[in-house]
Amino acid sequence: MDTVVYQWVREDRTPYYIGIGNPRRPYKGRRRCGRPPSRDRIIILHENLEWEEACRIEKELIAFYGRKDLGTGILRNLTDGGEGAVNPSKEARERLSKLKSGENHPLFGKSHSKETIEKMSKSKSGENNPWFGKSLSKETRDKISKKNSKPKNWYHPDHGEVLQKSISEMVKLFPEQNLSLGCLSGVAKGVRSHHKGWTALKA
Repeated sequence: MDTVVYQWVREDRTPYYIGIGNPRRPYKGRRRCGRPPSRDRIIILHENLEWEEACRIEKELIAFYGRKDLGTGILRNLTDGGEGAVNPSKEARERLSKLKSGENHPLFGKSHSKETIEKMSKSKSGENNPWFGKSLSKETRDKISKKNSKPKNWYHPDHGEVLQKSISEMVKLFPEQNLSLGCLSGVAKGVRSHHKGWTALKA
């Protein structure tokens, strides 16, 4: 029970990758969509899960947000998630990677035609999507909402008062300052000392 479900988010806090693995995986290694982002853009959605449960949630989230390569959503994931019944060892993953890399890969030197991409997209959209008409579980929705909208105590010397606002509320409250969601999140987590004069005070 040491598996986590995590997401990597853009600066506007929208997710672009969903993954599962041991507690260190969200912060290390390299995926096909790139290296892990800064810690303030890594969100742990679920912890202490059995592998099978983590796979189920991963599939649910990927189906909900959709994949960019299929034209069904915003994620850079290249699979529907939930692969395998067990967490393979590092050696096993390396062997599989070698078997599927370079000239050994069936699509080496090739690319999908526009027609094929459109067909794949259509096969996963609308009523063809296994999650059509469904939504994320309340637990998962609450987890995401809590991570993105929890109020913090913010202070700026030019304002002289403490504001208890969520990160998204701060961005909307001071549009002229062009505040960054990612930078404010970094301040809230202690990764940054301040952002354009704003600091996060401990409750």
